Amino acid sequence: MEHLIEIGKVFGVPAMLIIFFIYRDWKREESLSARLSEIEDYQREKLETLITESNNIIKDNSNAMKELCIVLSERPCLSNGSVQKVLK
Repeated sequence: MEHLIEIGKVFGVPAMLIIFFIYRDWKREESLSARLSEIEDYQREKLETLITESNNIIKDNSNAMKELCIVLSERPCLSNGSVQKVLK
């Protein structure tokens, strides 16, 4: 703050105001950058979790469908022959 007063004495009030606003905006940008980094990290963690869970669910669903197709192929009366097309 003392630097601003000295700058004001030497260069005048307009120079002091310019330096003050530049400093204030620099601090604001620094704070915003930190917040954005935190938000991006949070989103990245959530997306990684969701992708992993989705992959596991899709894998489980695919395995269940394969098992169902196998059972239906062993019991053709339940499938009307449509499972044979899926298995090929």
